[in-house]
Amino acid sequence: MELARLVKIIKKEIVLILVLGIITAASASIFTRFKPLTYTVFCAISISQAEEDETKDYKYDNYYSGQAIDDFSDSFEKWFGDASLISESYKSAGIDLAGLSIRQRSKLVRARKLAPQYVEMRFEATSPDEGVRIVRSLIATLQRRVEGLRGDRDVWFTITAQEPLIVSEQMDPLVTAVIAFLGGAAMAAIIAIAKFYFKEQT
Repeated sequence: MELARLVKIIKKEIVLILVLGIITAASASIFTRFKPLTYTVFCAISISQAEEDETKDYKYDNYYSGQAIDDFSDSFEKWFGDASLISESYKSAGIDLAGLSIRQRSKLVRARKLAPQYVEMRFEATSPDEGVRIVRSLIATLQRRVEGLRGDRDVWFTITAQEPLIVSEQMDPLVTAVIAFLGGAAMAAIIAIAKFYFKEQT
């Protein structure tokens, strides 16, 4: 189809295109404005070997020390998928998870290993204050679990949480409206062109 004919079709259906674009933009803007605000919380956790309990091998050979931390961080990362640990932490933070299944609870906090000695956890919260409470509760629960593994071991580990980064997930209503308008207008233009094409074929 020639460009001149496309322009002619769009001019003919300009009212439909503008109306659909405006309706889509208004709907998206209203939805964004009244959508409950959510925050994504990121917190890096550093893992180190407790110096006071280093054995000679670990004390004098950095390779073995680093390897031990690397191996431990692999297991540590998997702890965040433990529904019981998450439930305990959220309960301590004053958040009720009664309506969630074990599977859903195990997915509330996501973790990834950034480096042998760093693991980052990520989760969503309804407010910055709630995010901070969850971080503190999770770290306390994790520290108790780490301490529980110590026993009579010669080598054990400590964890330290960095300052959490809390990011708002809500888009600017104006930006959302502009994007929605362009999308709605484009869809209307496609419908108009398709309508003209099929009419021409019959």
